[in-house]
Amino acid sequence: MKKYDFILLEWLYWNKSHYQQDLKNLAELLLNCGFKVAVVNYLENNKYHSNQKYDVINLKIEKKLHNRNWLDYKSKITRSLMLELENIRIFFFFRELFKKIKNLSDNFYFGTLTLQVFPLLFIGKRGKRILFWGLRSFYVNKPFYFKPNPLNICKSIILKKILSETITYFLIVSNRIIKNEFKQGGFSEKRLIQRPERIIDKLTLDNLNQLDSNFSLLTIGFIRRDKNIHFAVEALKEKNINYIIAGESNPQYNREIDILLKKTNNPKIVRINKFFKEDEYHNLIKKSHFMVFCDLSQASVVSNGTLLESLLDNRPIICPDRLPYSYYIDKYRVGIKYNPGNKKSFLAAVCKAQINGTKYYQKNIKKFQENYLQNNVIKQLKIDLTKCHLYK
Repeated sequence: MKKYDFILLEWLYWNKSHYQQDLKNLAELLLNCGFKVAVVNYLENNKYHSNQKYDVINLKIEKKLHNRNWLDYKSKITRSLMLELENIRIFFFFRELFKKIKNLSDNFYFGTLTLQVFPLLFIGKRGKRILFWGLRSFYVNKPFYFKPNPLNICKSIILKKILSETITYFLIVSNRIIKNEFKQGGFSEKRLIQRPERIIDKLTLDNLNQLDSNFSLLTIGFIRRDKNIHFAVEALKEKNINYIIAGESNPQYNREIDILLKKTNNPKIVRINKFFKEDEYHNLIKKSHFMVFCDLSQASVVSNGTLLESLLDNRPIICPDRLPYSYYIDKYRVGIKYNPGNKKSFLAAVCKAQINGTKYYQKNIKKFQENYLQNNVIKQLKIDLTKCHLYK
């Protein structure tokens, strides 16, 4: 008899807080479905899973992983070679790790699906059911997106063939848009499990008393280049509007942001470059009148945990008129769209936000939140897991 119904781990060993939060959320959700769940922790000084209701399996592996050191090389060829060397390390590291836990369950969640999961397909998982988080479908549905690198094209094609044709592999997807992308790419609905990245126990209070006295906009999270905050800064640089850019960036992009803000010289545009504790993170959202998204177009739809957190904290959004944002605006009326890349359209959306105010959207946000109530999510998740023969 197996000790656990599910054992969860995240193979991505960088951006620890972001991926560990997703791991924690999934563990809690499965636990609330009635499963016996354990999370594997192989990272040093990782207290993220301390004092949780689910079990934690702490493992020390002799093999070593490097912290994305291939990015330090300027030559593309050298970077590619160093990345492949790291993939070899990933194979040996997780093969050793899996040997220690494989007899404890029949169901394993390995974390985020990217091309770098390729080595994990060959670590000896016979007789086990393996789940990945299908964060972005283009990794397997659009191999020629990787056309500068023939090796990655081959990996993408092989990865899709193995995952789509092997009945012991399953994908967890964050919303129906991404689910449909995988289905259109040839993945069976019987092995696609939908679950939102965030859930709530009950409808949240309006908390409008926590708003700043002055109208304010916020972009928060890990500030990657594809979040395109340059667009918002350029659009707002001559406006008397508070705009906060909160969250860490990689060093190179952070320097670019600093240069941009110094050039803009608008004290209303504030950069807070730090990692936020959970309460600090949500307090910043609640102080802001609207959340701002300026993300660049991606090769496929990307789930957005920050978008969910904003709406679950009762804050409407200003976002580009493209998926996934347009889906939520069109269906639930929880914010304002603008034409992507169009500053005039963006400023018109900001003006409309000032006129409407935050309170205007509260009733619609509550209707949106009903889809993320724990009981409703658990009910749907059990249906999907039963369909996939992972729940009886």
